Amino acid sequence: MKYRVEKEFTDRFDNGRHCLPGEPHKPPNKERAQQLLELGFISEVKPEPAKKKAADVKPEGDPNGETPTSE
Repeated sequence: MKYRVEKEFTDRFDNGRHCLPGEPHKPPNKERAQQLLELGFISEVKPEPAKKKAADVKPEGDPNGETPTSE
């Protein structure tokens, strides 16, 4: 799971690192992550939906994906 800092804090588990809002954050374990989530210091980053590749998109026209040819 990926997390983002929401409130400024000093992370005592990471040598006193100063964490600023908007920065990515990697807690040392699940318990610490849960604690920071409950206190509102970090939030989960939702994965963005995968975009379709150009090869996956069928050109408009034939429902089978075939392009019309000029005769």
